Amino acid sequence: MRYPVGMLMFLVVALYAAHNDLKRLKTFRVFLWTYNLGVPLTAAMLLARGVPQVLGVTLSGAASASISGIAGIGHILTGAGILLLLLSLKKLAGNGD
Repeated sequence: MRYPVGMLMFLVVALYAAHNDLKRLKTFRVFLWTYNLGVPLTAAMLLARGVPQVLGVTLSGAASASISGIAGIGHILTGAGILLLLLSLKKLAGNGD
């Protein structure tokens, strides 16, 4: 049986945030914005890449490169968001909670 590890991790973080004052940290608020911009951007580019591929449409080199570049930006935002989450959790743990 497969488990959605990403979803389970964020459920555990949500429980942790509910019992601690995680929202007061600026790094956590920035994490929320950054991560929630990066994931849909990446998903949209997966769709933009996948639909033409399934339909058999050949993309121009410029279109293919732009999709790859925007998907890369989405991945960078998602990765930066995860780093901000880890920094937030470390900062909260360092305060003695």
